[in-house]
Amino acid sequence: MRFRDRPTVVYLVLVRTDALRKLVPPFPVPTVPDFTALALARREDLRTWSLHLLATHVLIGGATRRGKGSVLWSMVRALAGGVSSGLVRLWVIDPKGGMEFAMGRPMFARFACKSFEAMADLLDEAVTVMRERQTRLAGVVRVHTPTVDDPLVVVVIDEMAALTAYLQDSELKKRIANSLGLLLSQGAGVGVLVVAALQDPRKDVLPFRDLFPTRIALGLTEESQVDMVLGDGARNRGALADQMPRWAKGVGYVILDGTPDPMRVRFSYLSDDHIRAMAEEHPAPAHAADILAQVGRETTPEPERASVPRQVARPLLPKSLLDALNPKSDTPEEDA
Repeated sequence: MRFRDRPTVVYLVLVRTDALRKLVPPFPVPTVPDFTALALARREDLRTWSLHLLATHVLIGGATRRGKGSVLWSMVRALAGGVSSGLVRLWVIDPKGGMEFAMGRPMFARFACKSFEAMADLLDEAVTVMRERQTRLAGVVRVHTPTVDDPLVVVVIDEMAALTAYLQDSELKKRIANSLGLLLSQGAGVGVLVVAALQDPRKDVLPFRDLFPTRIALGLTEESQVDMVLGDGARNRGALADQMPRWAKGVGYVILDGTPDPMRVRFSYLSDDHIRAMAEEHPAPAHAADILAQVGRETTPEPERASVPRQVARPLLPKSLLDALNPKSDTPEEDA
C-alpha cells in the first residue's frame, strides 16, 4: 500500500451491549410493496435488513419457540399493502390447526389449517396457476412482473415437516411432495413463490431443501443444522445459530447480498393486537377468488370418516368341537 493511500483516521467501536437485545417494533406498511426490498428486520449496526422476495423461495429454519412466527408475520406485514390492493395473493397453510395464522385470515386468499386434503389441493392448484402462467408467458418474459390482473402468489407454509415427513397418509404425502417439488423448481420465475418454516432441516425431513435460494437461520439445536440451513461453511464464518441465548427470539442469521459472510438480525415482533388490526385494515379484496381462491374457507371440507362397526367376537374353537364339549343335557321336559 502506498503511503498516500493509507488511512489517517481509524474508528474504533467498542460494543458495550447487544444491539439486538430490544424488541423490534413492526415496520410501517408500504402502500406498494417493493418486492426487491421488504423491510423485515434490524441489523446489528441498527440499519434495516430487507428481503429480496421477487423470483425466489424462502426457507426459515429454527427450533421451537425461536421466533419463526416473527419472520412470517413480518413478511406478511411488508406485503399487506399489496394484499389489500390485489397485487399479492397469500395462500397460507397452517398444519397446527390455525394456531399461528387464524388471526390474519381476512388477509388470505386461501387458507388451509385442518384438512391435509385441503392443503394438498391448495398446492395442486398453485401448480395449476404456475402451469397456466408458463404457457402464457413463455417467449414473452423470463421473470413475471406482478400486477393487479396478474398478482404475485405467495404460498406460506408453517411447520413444513408436518407435510413432508410426519404425515401418515402415504398418498397425500406423495401428492404434496410432487407439488412442492414442481413449485420450488419452476414457480419462482412465474410469480408463484414458496415461503416455508420448519424446525428440523435434515434431508429426510425436507428432501428438496436445496431448492430454496434464500434461507434464514434462527436459533437451532445442533451445529450441523446451521450449515444445513445457510449452506456449507456458514457456521465457520460466524453464524452461531446453535449458541443463541434464550432471550433471542426472532434473532437469526441471514446471508447478505454480494458477500458470503452471515449477518445477525432481529425480526420485528407483531403482537396479537398488531395482527388483528393489520387484518382488519388490509383484508384481501372480494375478487381474490379469481385465481382458484376464496377468502375464509378451505378448498376441501374436513372429511367425514364413516364409523367402523365393531365385529362380534367369535369363539376360538370350531362349533362342532364346542357342541361335543358342551352336549345338551337330557331332561324329562326334553324327553316329553
